[in-house]
Amino acid sequence: MRSIVVLVVAAMLLELTTAVQYFATRRDITWQLKEMAQRDLNETNHTAKIKQEVEKTVSEHVNEVERMVANKEIDSLKNIMRHMLTHHAHITGMNLAFIPGYMKGTVQNLPSHGRYGIYIYGEEGNWKEQSIDFDYTQRTWFHRALDNDAFWSEPYEGKYNVMLMCTFSRPVRDKNGKTVGVLAADVPLHELSAMATQLYDNQRHSLLPVILLQLLGLIVLAFIIQRYVASQRRLMNVANEMTRIENELNIARNIQMAMLPKVFPPFPERDDVDVYASLTPAREVGGDFYDFLIRNEQLFFCIGDVSGKGVPAALLMMATRQLFRTEAKRINKESTVTAADIVQMMNRSICEGQSSGYFATMFVGILDLNTGVLDYCNAGHEAPILGGVPMKVFPNLPVGALPDWKFQGQTTAMTSDNTLFLFTDGLSELRDTDGHLFSRKKVVNLAKENNGNHACDLVAHMEDEVRTFAGKAEQSDDITMMAIEWKGLDSLSFAPVDLQDDLPQLKEFVSDMAKKAGMSTREMKRLRLVVEEALANAAMHGKAQEVTMAAKVTDKQFTICIIDDGAPFDPTTAPTTDLSMEAENRPAGGLGLVFMRQMSDLLEYRRLDDKNMLVIKKNIHHDNNHL
Repeated sequence: MRSIVVLVVAAMLLELTTAVQYFATRRDITWQLKEMAQRDLNETNHTAKIKQEVEKTVSEHVNEVERMVANKEIDSLKNIMRHMLTHHAHITGMNLAFIPGYMKGTVQNLPSHGRYGIYIYGEEGNWKEQSIDFDYTQRTWFHRALDNDAFWSEPYEGKYNVMLMCTFSRPVRDKNGKTVGVLAADVPLHELSAMATQLYDNQRHSLLPVILLQLLGLIVLAFIIQRYVASQRRLMNVANEMTRIENELNIARNIQMAMLPKVFPPFPERDDVDVYASLTPAREVGGDFYDFLIRNEQLFFCIGDVSGKGVPAALLMMATRQLFRTEAKRINKESTVTAADIVQMMNRSICEGQSSGYFATMFVGILDLNTGVLDYCNAGHEAPILGGVPMKVFPNLPVGALPDWKFQGQTTAMTSDNTLFLFTDGLSELRDTDGHLFSRKKVVNLAKENNGNHACDLVAHMEDEVRTFAGKAEQSDDITMMAIEWKGLDSLSFAPVDLQDDLPQLKEFVSDMAKKAGMSTREMKRLRLVVEEALANAAMHGKAQEVTMAAKVTDKQFTICIIDDGAPFDPTTAPTTDLSMEAENRPAGGLGLVFMRQMSDLLEYRRLDDKNMLVIKKNIHHDNNHL
């Protein structure tokens, strides 16, 4: 009750102070208006004469200024501006401002915005020259003059001359009649400035009763402060509670970060793949996550961003990450589960387990470490960048949005010279202190510049760019990045394909890899026939112009992957010659396919990104007859 009374008294004092100030100001302004009206009667003719003289002076020199502007004679322009100042006592400053970009190539060290303007003021013998360092294109005297042959601005307070001024400006055109700048003359309003000064003095004299009332208000304010101190003690108890909660959040953050892979390189025993990732939360706990693991010679990985921030997002983040890991570990060698299947099962579990409306954007991938085939499913997430190019992704909904949504997966092929970069929107939507966006375009360009680098180098370079760009700006969203470098296979490329010229190189490639594998001479020759037939099919039947072959050797198996840009052709299903028929009765062709199927232990075919991909696997039988 006492607090309400104090507030009512303070409000009444405020109203009383406002009323006193209003009537005092009204009295002074009324007197000032009468004085101004009388002076206006006396100064009208004088003002009209000054206006006419200024317009005449500027107009007489416009043609000469335009000639000098066309020839880019900067020094001559400054001289003629000083001349106008010298010969007209009512002009105190001359402006010459150009259309942004016009002086490019003429003026050294021209700023990136392209603006260039000159301002000369002062008095003869002591001229002061000042570059126009503000955005004059937004000033009335500039942009209104571009649309008019002559323009007088409204009175304003001068930046370099502390008084009220008006500016007369005219457009400056080049020899083709195109407007390239504005010539302007500053004219001081001495009488109006004097009246403003007098008005200020009158108002200052009327402040005494206002000050007295404000002193009374200060007394009331002191009482309010006393009440505030009492309230502050109660707030300290709340602050202590907040500190306790903050400590618990820090513990939660440590638990959250501990759940994510953080030892790099994660697979030191392998030389065919490397992964590097980083996560920078915007708060104590965040909603971003990433994960990866290897099972059955496949790299399972994901990156995601839960909607919202804080504790609710963190809880869903941990649940989503655990669901991914559970589904990935459930897959065995015989299963044919795709990335889309994993996302589908995760979506069903999340929709059944929560009804709060939270969801998570995700990208899930399964990389075959033997062939480089990448099976992936994008659930409303930022499209990753492969080899410096954004990947094509289907517009699936985020996980947890709709329980019955059918997620679509995709496949592509990775190569040894391309790095896969994944990130959350906290990176592309980062802003600096001026509000400028880091942008997805910049992310793509940086990923392209660093393509082929080690995974850790790519992420580290991106982090350096983020720190430099953001400066002291507060991070508003979690930033998560992950890079995957597949080093898998030794490769050989033909472009364009020429069977006669390419066969010796092909034989040497297969022979060298067979030596590394310890393959027998007999099996090496059989494998070489299979590869030669595959190359011939790509060139003759598929009309391929570019073929890339890559090989990988393990203790028990030799794998060759052949990718070509020819027409679709599946040698695993194409019809072959019936060898039971007499030779003279067999149709032409088809024997090569028979050899390919009989001389290899496994043939796999896929159509990826408008290219054929054939995987040839040959079991290694070690003996003493090596190449």
